Amino acid sequence: MDTAHTYLSCELLEYCREVGILILLRPPHTSSISQGEVVINFAVFKPEFRTAKALLLVNKLDHTRSPYLTMADLMVCVSPGWVKGFSEENNKKAWAAIGILPFTRKVYWELLEKEAARKKAVSKVEGVNMEVLTFGFKGKEKKTAEGEDGEGEGEGEGERTGGRITSTMFWDKGLMTYDASFAAVAEASRKRLVAAEGTRSRKREAAAKELERAGKYAKLAKGAQAKLQAARNHVQHSKLEKDELVGLMRTLGQTPASSARKGDLELHLQELLGQPGKNGPCCYIF
Repeated sequence: MDTAHTYLSCELLEYCREVGILILLRPPHTSSISQGEVVINFAVFKPEFRTAKALLLVNKLDHTRSPYLTMADLMVCVSPGWVKGFSEENNKKAWAAIGILPFTRKVYWELLEKEAARKKAVSKVEGVNMEVLTFGFKGKEKKTAEGEDGEGEGEGEGERTGGRITSTMFWDKGLMTYDASFAAVAEASRKRLVAAEGTRSRKREAAAKELERAGKYAKLAKGAQAKLQAARNHVQHSKLEKDELVGLMRTLGQTPASSARKGDLELHLQELLGQPGKNGPCCYIF
């Protein structure tokens, strides 16, 4: 599940459904123990891989004086450790650690039959809640259906990961059918597309506002220049409006903060133009 968006896109899964190809997704054998995932395979593979890289690097330094490993070198280093780490013996240990077997169709239907048999047996016992008797359920980590304020549905793992598919979203959900896996990937993909479109929309709006703002200040700057030219050095900058001052500064490559005071803008503009202080004549002919 971790890399479902890397090589199993929602479009690919939809196409496979149309042509009758079923892709069964299961939690992967990753190396992230912090997410509660199985690391049995990688605990064997990583030391083997690091040792192989070190030995090959020493050999290259000794014979070629090259301190680098190429992609071909890395593939040579990966192979022995991978075969050993993901051997049948280690895979069985890893599957046993998470309580499930490989999702072949045969095993999948056998699990469904066993689940149906358990439900039938337990349903005869009075006072048993079947809703909590799900595979992989962890009471202390299970999130309630209500939010913190007790109203509405709580935020699921999918909402918190921004559209990314990770095995932590399904770790406590137990056995998942193909349709459930597909629905999870489709929903996460939909949220990712909606978020991306929202970002593009906000950028377009911001660009349009900036263009509108630039046009506004360009007009104001033109009007302020006309005022100064008509006054022939007898109009001080203090007679101009704040927006006109901002427009003039933007024509000089300056973009003052919207919170800047009019007096500060006057002083800044005088500094830019090399004009005398506030008490002296301070106009500029453009």
